[in-house]
Amino acid sequence: EANLDFQEMFNDIGSTTAVTVRFAQRDTGGSSDKYYQGSAFISSLSMDSGVEDNATYSVTFTGTASVTEGTD
Repeated sequence: EANLDFQEMFNDIGSTTAVTVRFAQRDTGGSSDKYYQGSAFISSLSMDSGVEDNATYSVTFTGTASVTEGTD
């Protein structure tokens, strides 16, 4: 399991290699937090930053299979 940075996601745009996407709403921060996970292709990516602001980026994923759920 690894985290992708902006450059790694940029390199994967339009790739035929799927990435694993995992997202969750952290309710308790404990070991029973629910997450959702699926396989997807990165279809678009953008970055935005104002003067003296933090950089943010947005990614669009196209799913390749059903999303599953689990707990940490």
